Amino acid sequence: MSESIGVEKVELKHDQPDRDNQNQEALLVVNGLKKTYRSSGFRKQVDPVLQGVTFSLMPGETVGLVGASGAGKSTIGRIIAGLENADGGQVFLEGKDLLSMKAKERRLSAKSIQMVFQDPYESLSSLMTIEQLVAEPLVIQKLESDRFKRKKLVQKALNDVALAPEKYMNRYPHQLSGGERQRVGLARAFICQPRLIIADEPTSMLDTSLRLDLLQLMREMGRRYGVSYLFVTHDIALTRSFCDRLIVLDRGKIVESGCTSDVIDHPAHPFTKSLIEALLELEHY
Repeated sequence: MSESIGVEKVELKHDQPDRDNQNQEALLVVNGLKKTYRSSGFRKQVDPVLQGVTFSLMPGETVGLVGASGAGKSTIGRIIAGLENADGGQVFLEGKDLLSMKAKERRLSAKSIQMVFQDPYESLSSLMTIEQLVAEPLVIQKLESDRFKRKKLVQKALNDVALAPEKYMNRYPHQLSGGERQRVGLARAFICQPRLIIADEPTSMLDTSLRLDLLQLMREMGRRYGVSYLFVTHDIALTRSFCDRLIVLDRGKIVESGCTSDVIDHPAHPFTKSLIEALLELEHY
């Protein structure tokens, strides 16, 4: 490509993960993942959403899943998180196949994988205070029954995302801005000390400056706590300074993958080229 794209014309501070240990084992391995949706009614239709998707993610690494709407990006994240079932394939977290686990064992492993959702207006209950919302994963996972200790953990989680506990704990989601809500979602995700966070379009409903702030915060927290990210997005520009590697999906198949800068600057697949060309047209508009 003759032109390169930035991240909303602002660069984030970006640290490459440690690659010195060549014997390091993958944190996450997705192998041959398949998913088909079948419509109800007289004329049933079969829609193959994932067609044998295979990739891995190393400890401390951030991998971007990029593709158009309906490519299967969010479905992959939801299957890994246990929110949807797969029709075939395997998902290994630290060598354990999540899809073959029984329900109780799967719930125990859930604390290692958390999600940050696209819409903070929908993902946070309007009936719960911020303290209750951030503490909820601890309650569900039965990680801390002592209320005083649980409150301390919530305070720390809010401090981590730059939300002063004394100001926010007793508030409700409707009293917060979109950026503040998404920071609450990030605090919820980190409070269980996960190994992997699946961020499903976490910036799509935020203004440009808030997007960059959130991505910088996510990178700093990931580095501080040794968390890996699977970053689901349709905006390939956001991946340049946030993701170590890029996986491009088209109609349920991986069409290209590699180092983020290589994929963006030297795309090999026509679909990847079309994503970048469309973005360049928007930048020149």
